[in-house]
Amino acid sequence: MPDEAWGRYNGKVKPLHQIINKSMTVKGTFQDYDDDDPDIKFRINRDKFWRQLKNLRTEYNEKFENFDNDTFMKWIEDTYGLRIIMNNSYITDKYDIVDEKKHLVFLLKFS
Repeated sequence: MPDEAWGRYNGKVKPLHQIINKSMTVKGTFQDYDDDDPDIKFRINRDKFWRQLKNLRTEYNEKFENFDNDTFMKWIEDTYGLRIIMNNSYITDKYDIVDEKKHLVFLLKFS
């Protein structure tokens, strides 16, 4: 028996290096979101917004016992001057600034 390790792949006995090499190949194409991505600033800002929204929800849950989406949206608008744009009752990454002073507090607190 040779010194290399053996294993099963699709019912056939093959050397392990052939199994590992075959399973390590990348199938299809994928988008590399590295510095060469033309939309990198957009993606960074969108990710930052979702993290800020998560922090808003944490703060909301500390003040209110039960979570209600409509109350949450009204609370964001009253507290931080943001009107989150909804799409079929789902939160999107778009918003309108309704009060610039409150929005400045939002930026200072969560940026």
